[in-house]
Amino acid sequence: MTNIPSRRCAALAAAILLSACATHRLVQHNAEPGAGPVRSVMVVGITYDKVLRRVYEDAMAAKLVARGVKAVVSYQTLPEAGVEEAQLRDAVSRAQVDAVLITRDGAIERSRSKVSGGTVAAGTGGIGMYGWYAGTWVATEYAPTRIEGAAWSSTTSRLFDAREGALLWTGAVESSLERGRGVQMERLVQLLFQGMVADKVL
Repeated sequence: MTNIPSRRCAALAAAILLSACATHRLVQHNAEPGAGPVRSVMVVGITYDKVLRRVYEDAMAAKLVARGVKAVVSYQTLPEAGVEEAQLRDAVSRAQVDAVLITRDGAIERSRSKVSGGTVAAGTGGIGMYGWYAGTWVATEYAPTRIEGAAWSSTTSRLFDAREGALLWTGAVESSLERGRGVQMERLVQLLFQGMVADKVL
């Protein structure tokens, strides 16, 4: 005898799971031709929120270490936002890593919503590792209003060769703004990490 209530419960559970997964989606991930696995990475978070930056860098570093990749967080040597190129070069050199993973905290790119006031990253970045790092710190201020309806942010991550500054890998995750960014961080890091593994740069 078919258990209809059980089927309905299973269907409801599946719908809830799919809804939760839909709060994040890996919309882009691709390695550059010839980009091979890296063995050590400096993790750099681009955000004016110092707590969010530390949470992201620690979470990503933990994923890398678990895979056997040496990981160095940048907030320990570059505590300030938007440092000069010379400072970044020095920090990368002292870290003695193969690659640098730079991730820009989600800039709102598509939304029909009104957004609460604050600072949002708006730069697209320049050429190479140092150009892109500098460009992502361009920011704009917007007036405080009230969030209404659905809103999505896009977090872009790029892996660069530490010595030459050449691009090795690009990934992007879209996230719903219905939940706090800190709550979503674990899933965001997981998606970016899975993208790098799938593209064989780790």
